Amino acid sequence: MVGLDGSPAAADACRWAAWLAAKTDAHLITASAWLPHQSEGSPDDIAERRVAAESQLDNEWSQPARLVGVAPRPLLLDGSPELLLEAAEAEHADLLVVGNRGVGGLAGLHLGSVAHHLTHHTVRPLAIVPAPTAATIRERSSLASTAQREAPQPCSGAPALPPRCRPE
Repeated sequence: MVGLDGSPAAADACRWAAWLAAKTDAHLITASAWLPHQSEGSPDDIAERRVAAESQLDNEWSQPARLVGVAPRPLLLDGSPELLLEAAEAEHADLLVVGNRGVGGLAGLHLGSVAHHLTHHTVRPLAIVPAPTAATIRERSSLASTAQREAPQPCSGAPALPPRCRPE
C-alpha cells in the first residue's frame, strides 16, 4: 500500500512501490485520505468533491504505478492521513510506503508530519521514500549507463535463468 497526496514525494513513493510490486508480483493499493470541511458547501457539493477526489487518486496520482506496468487498486479514505494505518491493517498490507514530504508543512523539514506520525504508530513495515535530489538523479543515471556498458556477457554454456530471476 502506498499513501498518496499529490506531492512530488508521493509520486516518487508510488513509482518505488510499483517497482517493488512488479518485482515481487504483489498487488498495489494506492491510498489517499480525504477530509472535507463542512464549510466547503452543501452535502451535494461535498459528494461531488469526493467523486472528484476519487477520480484524481485513480487517474492522476496512481499514474506513476501504471507507467511501471502495475495496475493499482485505488482506495480513498474518509478522514485524516493517519487512517493509512487502519487501512494498511484492514487490507493486510505487507508494506506501507509513503514519501518523506507531503504537500503541507515547512520546506526545511526532512520528514513530513504524516511520515513522522506513521513511524511512531505503525505496527506494519513502513518504507519512507526520500525525494531524489537533482545530483542523486544524475548520479543514478550515470551509474546505470556505466553498468550497462560494463555488464558481463552471459556464458554460452550456462543454463538460462527463469524469467523472474533474470537481471534486467
